[in-house]
Amino acid sequence: AAPATAARPADGDDGAVSGPAQAVLVFLQEEGASYAVDMQTALGLSGAELDAALVELALAGRITNDRGDALRAILGGEAMPRSGGQRITSSLDAQLATWRAARMPVATVPGRTRPPAERLMRARRDVARRLQRQPASPATRWSGRWSLVHRRGVWGRDVSDEERALHQARQLLHRYGVVTRECLANEEGPWAWPLMVQHLTAMEMRGEVRRGYFVRGLPGVQFALPEAVERLRQDDEEEGEPALVLLNACDPANLYGPAVAAARAAEEGDAALTGLSEESNPTVFARLPSNYVVLQRGVPILLYEHGGDRWKALPSASTGTLRRAVRLCLETLAREGGLCSQPRRVIVRTWNGDPPVGSPIQPLLEGLGFRREPPAMVWDGM
Repeated sequence: AAPATAARPADGDDGAVSGPAQAVLVFLQEEGASYAVDMQTALGLSGAELDAALVELALAGRITNDRGDALRAILGGEAMPRSGGQRITSSLDAQLATWRAARMPVATVPGRTRPPAERLMRARRDVARRLQRQPASPATRWSGRWSLVHRRGVWGRDVSDEERALHQARQLLHRYGVVTRECLANEEGPWAWPLMVQHLTAMEMRGEVRRGYFVRGLPGVQFALPEAVERLRQDDEEEGEPALVLLNACDPANLYGPAVAAARAAEEGDAALTGLSEESNPTVFARLPSNYVVLQRGVPILLYEHGGDRWKALPSASTGTLRRAVRLCLETLAREGGLCSQPRRVIVRTWNGDPPVGSPIQPLLEGLGFRREPPAMVWDGM
């Protein structure tokens, strides 16, 4: 069954779907799980129209198929809607096509005339009769039965807003450890923070969570699991250089990205991030799976953007910390199956907006095995 954190669409809410897709939805609501050929016969759709409607609804998460191969074909892009049925032509059509291709002004081609109108009309009537006898193109590509996703057997029982908020609050606690309203910034669907606060407050009274100010820079009330609080205290008390953590930009544990700007950092008094330009601010990046960020004590100190081979480093980070951060990126990017493993090549095209060759970062990169390919620097593990 689907998780209780999701909200079931309201009855009759079919969203922005095409006419054939709407007809398919209504048919499945009335008839239940059905084969494609039955839907085509009942709805009078062509094979191309039915294919397009099924693909549209499947990609929208509205319908499913009891055969995995059908869904894999859609998700893999192998079952794109057909452009239309095969056109039936007559021998006269071929003659007309040849005549049109070589057509010149009648005055310059003596003796060339168009086929008689009577012959054209007779050929068109013959084709029309053949089309009427031709059966509709069957949707034979689909095996298995199609059915709605939003039914009790798949979606699970309906839950109240209060129960859904409880499940969502527990989900966020286990995902982040420390929960604030800001955790909802990248979530989709109905997330009712006031209801969640009520459940979090009840959990605090039962001793399941703690309320306080645990993470600097996160506005509003904060709730945290006890083990998360102890981990934060342990990290704060550890001596020596803090550990580095490498996260993918799309990792749910990554709180930075488009929602965090230098202006907000300035308002919150984070001296390390105040006054940074976009070229040197590692907290400003797109949430793409090809981007990686290195954090120290929860603060981004190095960003790698694969799309442009751009690197952004926190200016206040020490040389030793940056060396460790770059080495951590190299280990992840160049490992087997990594983003830069085929070929084994990591490029620094810009560092804080400037070419690395001739810049203060050049000695550090050369010490890690990068070689110069002006204006860039390249590491290939040699």
